[in-house]
Amino acid sequence: MHPSVRPVPDPVLRADPRHRLNQLCDISDWRGGPMVDALTELGEPVVVHRKAWEYGKMIGGLRRLGVVRPDAVGLSVGAGAEHSLFLLANHIQRMVATDLYGSGEEEWGWGRDFMADPARYAPFPFRQENLEVRDMSGLDLDFPDATFDLAYTLSSIEHFGGHEAAAQAMREMSRVTKPGGIVCVVTELLLSRATAPELFTFPELQHYLIEGSDLRLVDPVVDLRISESLLLHPEDMVREGDQVSPHIVVTGWGETSAVWTSIILFFRK
Repeated sequence: MHPSVRPVPDPVLRADPRHRLNQLCDISDWRGGPMVDALTELGEPVVVHRKAWEYGKMIGGLRRLGVVRPDAVGLSVGAGAEHSLFLLANHIQRMVATDLYGSGEEEWGWGRDFMADPARYAPFPFRQENLEVRDMSGLDLDFPDATFDLAYTLSSIEHFGGHEAAAQAMREMSRVTKPGGIVCVVTELLLSRATAPELFTFPELQHYLIEGSDLRLVDPVVDLRISESLLLHPEDMVREGDQVSPHIVVTGWGETSAVWTSIILFFRK
């Protein structure tokens, strides 16, 4: 196990409300509260899956920090067809989705058709006039400085071309965010000493993401605790696929023995 990670007995986390903004994905977060409320609003199925956790924690954190408001303008980098786009379009003035939409259809199930008709992918009605979709790299955001009140990226930044590219994406999100605005970053953190391409150890996360731009963590503490039982029984994506529950601590990255999960961070410009 990587020394940055803090395994703790399951009952400890189940008894802890886990109010920190910055934290690892853990099964205890499904007990209730703002994250579960957001999942209900998003229409997410009742499964324990780290992708649903990313949506719920991001929405809950942005609301807690006061940037989900009627006059806000938001940006998603590496957005794909994520359901959070539609929810935020219902609550803020303008939501902009960016991704390489010309090259995603075969791998991800969406592509240029999402640019033409995002409503086809929406699991609930949304204010279509509030959602704008752009074909754009996260390394070169074609927006003026200080455009957005909030920006986020969910498990995409690690796929932008390496750790240096991830740092460049952080600088671009910082540039287009207004002073005082919020940037939320979810990525994949290695829990094991075994490594894998693209994934971050915590020291790498600190260097390239936390210290890689002029953004600063809203809360300086990052909660790296995780339930012991999850570490004992990681879900094998090669053998079990991506749609089993619980899907929190994962292995099966290529030919590696790496074990990882999602981590969420909130920054202020």
